[in-house]
Amino acid sequence: MRCQECIKLTPDDLKCDGEPVPFHDSFAAFEAFARSGCELCTVLFWNIQKFRWGRDERLIRHAELASSSDTLAVRWYDMGKGLTGHVIQGLEVLYRNTARKQRVTYSVLQDPAEVDLPVLDSVRRPPYTERIHAWMQVCNEEHEKCHAHSVQQATNPARPARLLDVQPEGLIGDVRLVPFDEAQGPYSALSYSWGDRPHAATTTSLNIRQRMDSISLNDLPRTFTDAIAFCREMNVRYLWVDALCIIQPRPGDVLGLQDWETQSAIMGYIYANAIFTIAAQGAASADIGLFPDKAPFDLNPRSCPLFLNTDGPSLYVKAEPPEWVASVGESALQQRAWVLQERLLSTRLIHFTQHGIFWECAERCASEFEPHSTEMGGLRTLSVMFPPEDGPENAAKTKTDIILEWNGILADYSERNLTVVTDKFPAVSAIAQRVAVLTGDTYLAGMWKSHLFDDLLWTGLWKFPSFRKRPSTYVAPTWSWASVIGKTSHNLVSTYERRMARVVSVSVDLANPTNPFGRVQPGASLQLAGRIRHNVFATLHDTAEDDAPWHDLWFEVPKGHALATMTGESVGAARHSGLAAVWFDVGGDHVTQAFSALLMTGNDRRDAWDSDTIMPDPEPQRISSTAMLIIPEGDDGGPYVRIGQANIKDLNFFVGCQEEVVELF
Repeated sequence: MRCQECIKLTPDDLKCDGEPVPFHDSFAAFEAFARSGCELCTVLFWNIQKFRWGRDERLIRHAELASSSDTLAVRWYDMGKGLTGHVIQGLEVLYRNTARKQRVTYSVLQDPAEVDLPVLDSVRRPPYTERIHAWMQVCNEEHEKCHAHSVQQATNPARPARLLDVQPEGLIGDVRLVPFDEAQGPYSALSYSWGDRPHAATTTSLNIRQRMDSISLNDLPRTFTDAIAFCREMNVRYLWVDALCIIQPRPGDVLGLQDWETQSAIMGYIYANAIFTIAAQGAASADIGLFPDKAPFDLNPRSCPLFLNTDGPSLYVKAEPPEWVASVGESALQQRAWVLQERLLSTRLIHFTQHGIFWECAERCASEFEPHSTEMGGLRTLSVMFPPEDGPENAAKTKTDIILEWNGILADYSERNLTVVTDKFPAVSAIAQRVAVLTGDTYLAGMWKSHLFDDLLWTGLWKFPSFRKRPSTYVAPTWSWASVIGKTSHNLVSTYERRMARVVSVSVDLANPTNPFGRVQPGASLQLAGRIRHNVFATLHDTAEDDAPWHDLWFEVPKGHALATMTGESVGAARHSGLAAVWFDVGGDHVTQAFSALLMTGNDRRDAWDSDTIMPDPEPQRISSTAMLIIPEGDDGGPYVRIGQANIKDLNFFVGCQEEVVELF
């Protein structure tokens, strides 16, 4: 089907020296024809819709025809702007030929069969299994990194307690749980989002015995049944799903709690030992399935003839394939905290997205649209991030390198969502275990003993402090990044900084003494010794900057010292000309109460930070120190809690302050 606007298109309209030709009267009309089934409008709209800013303006198009061996792209402009080269909404003109491949919006080809692939509209249609088998074969036979990862996982003794048998003998259609030791062959794992409500499909201590006999598919949500169907099509008999294979504890359920703690402690390795992981990227809940139901228009269109009536060679226009970042990296599933270690520890991932299927392993990323490769370089498994000395790259990392990788992981992990806030440590425990093995270090409430001082210098991201908060249930001591719900930043002390405080002692009680990477008990304490400025407080006032999206704070301290600061809502300390920048860990009333500043580091090479004599200030950019902001835990003084961190450029701020030992909880 073609609309009248598309029927009347001719090659003469697209000459580079011609005037731009109006194409539909409005964006709404363009979209309406696409949704009504015009094949060319559908192909064009697939891409242009993600560039539209909601305006209903006349669209025009202009393109330059290249030689028959070239690929053509189309640029769109607003009618009022004309051909000024300034793209208001839409796309660029780009060429692609055999010598150089460039990113394009639309490809114009003489033979669509070279790039055209069938698009999958439902998980019920199995042709995609041939592609996945081909990806698996190449991965097994040619990928050294993937092979090294598999060998490394094979030496790990951690195994799931039970698996789901998707083709049990004696059962027609249904499935059942089996002990791992009875499984005959490899298993796959499912990574998915539970959704906002718990499912009745979960295994409990009340139904575990019955589920070892049979589980009706009618009792399972669609994502589970889709994954079961996929495993059957791939001839993989066993599947691991946390809700089914781990006993989900109820209040007072000792058996369930024990099983959950044991299995959650090795959950990351369960994914690592799977032959592949099925990632339900396109489903915000377990009810949606691997492939959400789609109307024909919502499927990624393939290609169609550009012109219907022409005596020249046939040309076909093809939409740009879905992007990896939009389909996988920004999916609802990637917002889950648990998914990070599931992804990092998996050997291979098969992503079922809203746009199609994507493949990911340590050496290749591909999709049903670009089966040989995509713009991504490959899965960053922990084996790739931390290669062993005898690995294919022979690129063993130092202990500091590994800690830096860990800090980067935490920055990603901290902004992800947890349904149960007390899962903060369990959901990253498998990665922590790997770091501990590689470094020989001791894990303390999300930090490392040999780097504890540096780890204490974490900060809450400067954006949106009101979105950061402390959980109502105890998760971690305030000196740990895990005590905050929201994104945090982690850095090591540089070679230009001096450590001005020292750790006296640290004590952490584990909820499960056999699992040092799991939950911790209330009361974890830290003693620090350093110079402290007490009775610091801040008052809010308007900024002098023109329309600056932040408020300044002024610390008022004894003896007339003034310290300019900002809240975490600022756009960055570098734009501020004051003597300090402050980042509160959470939003709240801290800006109106007195607190203390504990000097942690200083970057001036002289001993000025240790001096009790007021020094002449050098240029501010040469001076910088870091202070931890603390307040007493109770009204009667006593132990302290952390509330934030400050970067101070006042050389004399700590003059006259004595070293003290403080305890933080």
